Amino acid sequence: MNVLHNIYLVQAQYLSMSPGGRKQYWLPYSVGCLWAYAKTFEDIVDKFNLKELMYAREPHNDILDRLDNPSLMFFSNYTWNEQYNLKLAKSVKEKHPNTIIVFGGPSTTEGHTKFSFIDSVVLLEGEMSFVQLLRDYLNEEIKTIYISDRITDLSILPSPYTTGVFDDILKTNPDFWQATVESNRGCPFSCTFCDWGSLTNSKIKLFPLEKLEAELKWFKEHKVTYLYLTDGNFGIFKDRDLGIAHMIRDILEDSLLDGIFLNWTKNSGEVVVQMLKILIKWHTRGLTLATQSMDPKVLKAIKRKNLANGNFSHLFKLLDKEKIPYYTEFILGLPEESLESWKKGLTDVLEMGQHDRIDFWLTDILPGSELAHPSYIEKYDIKTKIIYNNLNFNHDNDEVLERQRIVVSTNTMSSEEMIEAYIYAWMIQSFHSSGFSQYHARLARKHGISYRDFYDRFFEKIKNTQPLKDHYYEFRSEVEKTILVNQNSDVKFTRLPDSHSLDFIKNNIDTIDKIGKSILDAYNLRPNRIIHITKDTFNFDSVANRKKQNISSVVSELLI
Repeated sequence: MNVLHNIYLVQAQYLSMSPGGRKQYWLPYSVGCLWAYAKTFEDIVDKFNLKELMYAREPHNDILDRLDNPSLMFFSNYTWNEQYNLKLAKSVKEKHPNTIIVFGGPSTTEGHTKFSFIDSVVLLEGEMSFVQLLRDYLNEEIKTIYISDRITDLSILPSPYTTGVFDDILKTNPDFWQATVESNRGCPFSCTFCDWGSLTNSKIKLFPLEKLEAELKWFKEHKVTYLYLTDGNFGIFKDRDLGIAHMIRDILEDSLLDGIFLNWTKNSGEVVVQMLKILIKWHTRGLTLATQSMDPKVLKAIKRKNLANGNFSHLFKLLDKEKIPYYTEFILGLPEESLESWKKGLTDVLEMGQHDRIDFWLTDILPGSELAHPSYIEKYDIKTKIIYNNLNFNHDNDEVLERQRIVVSTNTMSSEEMIEAYIYAWMIQSFHSSGFSQYHARLARKHGISYRDFYDRFFEKIKNTQPLKDHYYEFRSEVEKTILVNQNSDVKFTRLPDSHSLDFIKNNIDTIDKIGKSILDAYNLRPNRIIHITKDTFNFDSVANRKKQNISSVVSELLI
């Protein structure tokens, strides 16, 4: 009798909130891809049995209790589950010492081999290494590190959806799901803060469109309500990606889908606006225009090139005309960024016409990125700090806190300056992008007052005008907890700073209106017509609903 070796594949995740308000899980696509490929080989299916795909962050004891003679256990490792994986893997090894423990995924490095309970690590793409490791297991010659050649022909990779890999999960959990899908792999850019290009050697490879079409039809039939297209630069292949946008709309038009997330190409153009118009029913966040920084020295240090300023302005005007929401992303703490260049960059994009939304993030040092390399850290005198609980968006109870290593100072920005930079960006995001001070700022700009001058004054006003003063210092204390090394690092809300301030700001709109008018008075500006901004001027009750609107076009109508 042929005895099969039991395999467990783990892609642990937090419970997510869909755009439709449902709490649901992602189908474990990464590990599903491993088994979909492996089961195309007869020698694998003859010797191995996929015992279970694990996708939820269950209590470790619950998992240990149901393991059945585990021969191998594979962990898909990223920043939102690494600590969970390490603790579970250690516990499995203690209870089942003969189980082979393997780590792979974007956050896995050679450094994981230092853990005595990890037998092997898989770096870069996993499908071919997975099959080779299983064969090596049968021959009792497991290697410590597996690195395969880049997969050049993606047509050899079957879909885990259409080949039935997730059938057992769906039978036992007839819930709504979120799904990941690829139309290509790779990224042609090499931004130092990102681990994407290093994982795929920067070359983009294409999946057959027939595979994508079959997967979209599968999603329609299997209660998938949220879709993440993981292409690193959707829109980079103009004709192909425009066709994909039409395909998504045509197949999923009358499905249960209520949201799509896309990573737009770094240098978006008008064709991307066409794609967004096709998908806007689901992609309500609008177009991402990710600059990360506007300073040339920073862009050189992180190996990035942005659109020319004139192209940004053209896109902003086009999106405003179509009343399509859009946002510009910045990353705080990048090398060569100073407090001055940060403030200048934020207000420069306002000068270009970005009045819809600005998002910003702290620099997260991803293990596979160039930014994580010791020589890079030394070159820019980067200081870091570990923060906890920043990725559990629902803050449900969890037996393991995940960790992120964030930048808290560099040789061009001290921690104190970073705190001020963060709060200055919060001001732009919470007051200008939400519309509450935007009318006054744009009115002043029409009379020759720069956005930088207006918001430098506004910044001082909110620090000294009650009740905004108390709110400012309350918020500052929370930011200090995140950035100062000697402070508590259990992050609660600074990840989404505009969420923290929305209700307070709306309830104090009269004070904000008075501050805006006082700045106009300081410049001796006496417009013939000035509107009184109230809490009802901008009709949204949450940050999520605000992101579905083009606030810039609303204010433009007020300024006529």
